[in-house]
Amino acid sequence: MATRKCKTNGKHIKAALALFEIGWIPFPLLPDSNVLAVDWDEWQAQLSVNRLRHHWRAHPDHGIGFVERPRS
Repeated sequence: MATRKCKTNGKHIKAALALFEIGWIPFPLLPDSNVLAVDWDEWQAQLSVNRLRHHWRAHPDHGIGFVERPRS
């Protein structure tokens, strides 16, 4: 499984939505780190466009990590 971190220079919501749209799983990272800002299992269970928007509006300083969605 590939894992990447990206900096979006203030465009976190757009980046997260674009990643989600192409089938990747974006997730929030604590500022300037590779540490998850959320509980992974809960994040995946509730992942949606609305959840992504809500999170980065509430936490614009969080970075974005992403992983490829596992294939079945």
